[in-house]
Amino acid sequence: MVANAEPELTLKIEAGHPGNGSFTIRVSPQYVDELRGLLHEAGLLSSNVMEFSEGSVLGILEVYIREGALPTTIALTSAYLAKQLNPVVTTFLDRNKDKRVHVVGGGVEIDIKGHSPRAAERILERVVEQQQDYDAKWKQLRGSGDATNS
Repeated sequence: MVANAEPELTLKIEAGHPGNGSFTIRVSPQYVDELRGLLHEAGLLSSNVMEFSEGSVLGILEVYIREGALPTTIALTSAYLAKQLNPVVTTFLDRNKDKRVHVVGGGVEIDIKGHSPRAAERILERVVEQQQDYDAKWKQLRGSGDATNS
């Protein structure tokens, strides 16, 4: 744990839009290409996301599973994506282990310096839970999960 030190690198992993089986990754701009390369090597698709706001600017990638490799349900998709993403995040953190890294995801925030495979796993587990919660709420809002609409 690194206390009271400004992070050299920020990595945020967030649940994607409900029902689409993707995650959003925000990373310090100078690391976008490195992370995109690791995603590509792992067979994951990514696309740039543009966000116009005031404040801190991070590079944003939306991460998807290649078509044909998708599990049958969205709930399985987010868990499968996290499983595919775990070695990418672990490798990324390992490559940057000499930097102070602020990692955020699924309501968990940690500051690390050094390699932490368990941190990556823990963050991704929480993001999957968050995605599944978003998906369930979206399904209920659309009426397909509401017994009164049967």
